[in-house]
Amino acid sequence: MPARLTRARLENEHMARKKYIPEMQELIDQHKLWWRGIHVPYEIKPERNHDDNAIEQAVTYMCHMLKEQLDRRFVLGMTLCFDELTVVLCDRSGIMAMKTSINIHEEPEQFIRVIAGFSLMTAEQLGWDTTMKIYLPLSDKTIPSYMVGPDCEGINGETPYHIHWVIDVLVDNKIEQYVSAAVISAMRSAEICTRATVVYEVIKFEDRYNPTETFALKRYWMPVVTDRPELYPSEGDIYGLLNKDAQGGRAQIIAYHDIEINGKMDSTFDLARRGAMSERVKRPIKNLPIIGETDADAELREYRLSVPGDPRVTGVHTNS
Repeated sequence: MPARLTRARLENEHMARKKYIPEMQELIDQHKLWWRGIHVPYEIKPERNHDDNAIEQAVTYMCHMLKEQLDRRFVLGMTLCFDELTVVLCDRSGIMAMKTSINIHEEPEQFIRVIAGFSLMTAEQLGWDTTMKIYLPLSDKTIPSYMVGPDCEGINGETPYHIHWVIDVLVDNKIEQYVSAAVISAMRSAEICTRATVVYEVIKFEDRYNPTETFALKRYWMPVVTDRPELYPSEGDIYGLLNKDAQGGRAQIIAYHDIEINGKMDSTFDLARRGAMSERVKRPIKNLPIIGETDADAELREYRLSVPGDPRVTGVHTNS
């Protein structure tokens, strides 16, 4: 009798497991998609005096969003420790948080203003990049990534590497669109205080049905040092030198420009922080390993080398 009970139990568990696996996979797929649609993350703690832990956890969410949302420029978030509300900003120049929290009971109007402000903000103000959208090949249309649902074609269960993006590029003072065939490198997309370089393999959008050549499109952030520009020379100037030496007169660079959002150059100081200044906080020193772009396991590693960054640029190269 005990053996029969054991065999029956095993059979029941086996049947339950067969049903559980696809349900679990569906949940994982929805989880991946969910991160791509979040506007403002938040962390709640039941007690006060947990601001540092709450902010650290919220920043973890924000970095994951920057990894999943390749069209995200910066992320705004909130922490609520009992009745103390703190607004947090995560961009490519670092992390900024309110020095004095808002007590939602003593300052209810301030609390309402924060929540209402997040609800009324435009996509640009929330940190989305409106110069790129997701391309849906079957229906041949583009749509902002934050409007994509779980049943959208070609999205559910796919990683950011397999999503097709339509990206605006300024070529000869005119906006041309390129659609990505693949993401070549996005290993640093979740990093802050860095260039956050993402490289795409693209084709011209107008030639999407019959492409004759592919291009490499590189987008990254760069520091701005107005008094000493020689510290960070323009890559556009370097590409210009390459064009002069191109064999057969074939240009190696088609376009290079600063990215603009609503007619303004995109930068962390102007469009993300709106000119707000913050006090510097000394960070603990950690020895971080240097990871090259060709490291096959780079995507799976937790720590990566970070370098400073501020405004964004786009460059389109021909593939030789």
